Amino acid sequence: MIRPFEKGDEAQLNRLFKHVFDKDRSIEEFEWKYLKHPVKNNPWILVYEEDGAILGSIALWVLDAYVKGEERQIALRCDTMVSPEARGKGVYRQLNEAMLERAKQDGIVYLYGFPSEQAKGPLMKQTGGKHLGEVSRMVAIYEPVSILSGKLPLLKPFRLVDRIYRRRQTKVNRKFKSDIVEISLVDVFDQRVDELCEQTRNLSPVLVKRTKDYLNWRYAEHPIHDYQILIAEKAGELIGYTILKTEPKNGFKAGAIVDMIALPDDEEVWKALAHQSVKQLSDCALIQAWTIPETMFAQTLEKAGFFEKDQPMPLVGNLLEEQRKSIHHMNAFYITQGDVDSF
Repeated sequence: MIRPFEKGDEAQLNRLFKHVFDKDRSIEEFEWKYLKHPVKNNPWILVYEEDGAILGSIALWVLDAYVKGEERQIALRCDTMVSPEARGKGVYRQLNEAMLERAKQDGIVYLYGFPSEQAKGPLMKQTGGKHLGEVSRMVAIYEPVSILSGKLPLLKPFRLVDRIYRRRQTKVNRKFKSDIVEISLVDVFDQRVDELCEQTRNLSPVLVKRTKDYLNWRYAEHPIHDYQILIAEKAGELIGYTILKTEPKNGFKAGAIVDMIALPDDEEVWKALAHQSVKQLSDCALIQAWTIPETMFAQTLEKAGFFEKDQPMPLVGNLLEEQRKSIHHMNAFYITQGDVDSF
């Protein structure tokens, strides 16, 4: 039987999560991810149950978004799970069929997700989804020896080379200076970000609404990850922001520009945010970001010395309103790591 999530399912869903993905997930993380989501129509979870046991589940983050400037809802697919004991019963197919039917009933106009290569084929087959393309990973490398020495310890004595390399790589970034854009570090977003959200509604044909409540839930209240929030101001007005994160890798520290937003035509603000992001992450051996090519974000990073390393994540979409075919392609979306539930 397929039914909607009910309070009290959390423990079973976390056990299923561990069984399927071999990862622990606390009740606190589950509650943040689904029960405390600030956008209406959440939590959005369907479970497959037999004799009181949950053997499968499919979930969405329902998100307020601007679709061609119009306020609608889209949804990110996340945490689709089927117990190994239930495979062969058509549970995955049934969950996807139920998801599509209910999502249409709820007025969701588009579904998107980032399946693994292994999961991409079955997902497209079962849902009729379209492979829109691959999300680009852009990187700036500042300490190549430190990165390589994680796999080749014999290189550790040569880390002095990294200092010379870093000075050369940051030369372009040091040249930029703005006398009118002020960048500062804050703990939470204030009400001004709602106005910026409205001003940037046409940054892309499909753009998640980055309101104060959504951003503070997504970053400031995250139970696992620690993010740094940098805001750009001009004469007291909020004109942009960027979200940063760091994590230890194999012998070095990696940074990520998780999100960045400014007015589409305000190139100086984009440059100032990129400059300060690199400066804020100055102790990282490399910095990475996810981008859609040709966006202002991607162009700004390229000018700051980033390059496309690879395209690690396929973007698969399901169009739920036929009259919106104009958004059913890769370049309609503004995608950053912040638009993915796992970052």
